[in-house]
Amino acid sequence: MQRSSSFCPQCQLLVFRRGVGTDRHSDAPAEVVIGTARVSTDGSVARIVDAIPVLPELVEWLQRYWSKPMERTKLLGGGVRVGPNQLSHLHSVVKSHAVALDVDCPELFVTAKPDLNAYTFGTNDDACIVVHSALIELLDNQELDFILAHEMGHIKARHVTYASALAMVSRGLTGVLTVPLDLVKAPLDAWSRASEETADRIGVLLTEDPRAAIRALALLAVGSRKLLAQMDLLSYLEQHTDLTDFYGKLSLYFGGHDHPHTVTRVLNVIEFVNSDVFRRARGALRLPVTTCSTQLEAHHSRIIEGTVRESAGNDQFCPGCGFEREAGGSTVCVACGREF
Repeated sequence: MQRSSSFCPQCQLLVFRRGVGTDRHSDAPAEVVIGTARVSTDGSVARIVDAIPVLPELVEWLQRYWSKPMERTKLLGGGVRVGPNQLSHLHSVVKSHAVALDVDCPELFVTAKPDLNAYTFGTNDDACIVVHSALIELLDNQELDFILAHEMGHIKARHVTYASALAMVSRGLTGVLTVPLDLVKAPLDAWSRASEETADRIGVLLTEDPRAAIRALALLAVGSRKLLAQMDLLSYLEQHTDLTDFYGKLSLYFGGHDHPHTVTRVLNVIEFVNSDVFRRARGALRLPVTTCSTQLEAHHSRIIEGTVRESAGNDQFCPGCGFEREAGGSTVCVACGREF
């Protein structure tokens, strides 16, 4: 591992507390938050693209009057639109994040899809969020909160129009000019990866417990809550080292990756949570950060126990062997004998 972070041996990461008597979202200086969370590559590329004559207006027009209405029609016919009277708990989460970020509350759809995915499409001022049912089934409430906050981060950072256009170009040209397309898309994919890191940062800032963000990303990698209960996070993070060689970089830059590697996202989130930028931005959102009474020290093993395995959704499986626990509250695994 080339990177080092400090973790509290008692609480595994950091302890967060609300200010007594304060509203989490009252008068939140959202522009300060996005300014501190935005990855530099994300901001610089966005400014360059915005400066190209006609291009921003053309992309906006295509999304507003063609791509977005067509996609929304499919969702109205085959998905479920979330609202105050439909899956209202999801609507409340998105509305809360919209207030915190000072943006309009977007439409949210749930659609029956087996892959673990959520995405935002449309334009910066008229966006829709889509969450696949498989993701909702897998994640607990705190983990899903991070995913929805991540998507709201894309809206606040004004990623939506160009991300939608990039997806449209990829679908339309892939297979026609594959190699030239990869070369053309490479810088766009680089921006997309940076925009995902920005959205991850905003998602972590809005999530009550940042450890849920790490669990959510780990679940995207392993795809199983049963396996998450047994997962060694430190060993997983060490995979990042093997991605820094020639082939790892070649694949990342020219392999059509519009998202960072999941293991890289987990590592970046852990580093961000331990940064001064994170502490300042949480304070701006009236979510003060404090360390617990013990001294912070490098202690990776505790984050393994405290982050990946700390979820109510993991309680049904033994963390030692993965065997499903018997109903009735037994304190000993019948398969391996481990005490819970």
